[in-house]
Amino acid sequence: MQGVRILLVDDEPEFVEVVGKRLARRGADVRRATSGGDALAEAAREAPDVAVVDLRMPGMDGLAVLRGLRAAHPGLPVILLTGDASDGMAAEGKKLGAAACLVKPVTLEELADAVRAARGGAKAGQPTE
Repeated sequence: MQGVRILLVDDEPEFVEVVGKRLARRGADVRRATSGGDALAEAAREAPDVAVVDLRMPGMDGLAVLRGLRAAHPGLPVILLTGDASDGMAAEGKKLGAAACLVKPVTLEELADAVRAARGGAKAGQPTE
């Protein structure tokens, strides 16, 4: 994860803070946003290598963020997070080109594996950094 620029987007500030710190300890350069608008603004300032976006957020939901990120950065891998495995939004996200959809609570290992896979790196199950 060394040097990977990750945009972490979730409307729960505690989640963003805790997961962001844990990813940073693994060497990732983590940018944080707690709303869809903030996420798009942050990505405009500096394009991330991977975006991790919660689906259910007030105002601009994760699908709108996915669309905005993909419009501005067509090759950007976007990993979606959802609290419900049967969420129809997750299926729609995959149709829109999401690299993965993970169900919360997600472990740091699962998230790190998904980030590496989205970037074309190590496959799930291989040792992590």
